[in-house]
Amino acid sequence: MMLLALQGVGLMAEYCAQCAKQYGMSNGFINECKPNYLANVICEGCGVIQVNHKGECVSHDCDNGNHAVEWKIKK
Repeated sequence: MMLLALQGVGLMAEYCAQCAKQYGMSNGFINECKPNYLANVICEGCGVIQVNHKGECVSHDCDNGNHAVEWKIKK
């Protein structure tokens, strides 16, 4: 019998900060990246998006509408 071990695979649903607030869940993407950087994640409410270090959705084309926060590249 072959056993499959899933390491580093989160089995819990994760939400960006805006969806977490909307659905009463915890924000699972806090500190996913350093300040002034973005991380690609899968939010249960938004789909595939980018989040900042606060876990906030910055993708204006997310599945959950227009709740993205403004984010600018710092030079």
